[in-house]
Amino acid sequence: MALTEWTAIVRDKNLSSEDKERFLLEFHGNYNHRCHTHLLAHCSLFACAIKRRDTTKILKQGWLTMAVVPVHTKIVMFRFIRDVAQNLA
Repeated sequence: MALTEWTAIVRDKNLSSEDKERFLLEFHGNYNHRCHTHLLAHCSLFACAIKRRDTTKILKQGWLTMAVVPVHTKIVMFRFIRDVAQNLA
């Protein structure tokens, strides 16, 4: 479902860059709980910023794109440690 929605947004040539960015922000809001869809959203928003040549957005989305994997890795590790501690108790 999420990948189909993302593909539809990215491949739609009739959308303006502002509309694409708006739809991608909605996609981000709906699917940021999973690492791969969160990364797709930020990579796409990063590409939109590059296409619009907006330096502020390029820097912001570049930083957020790089931060997705470490943040999700930290969340997974905390869940793993918590589950192990609960199972031992």
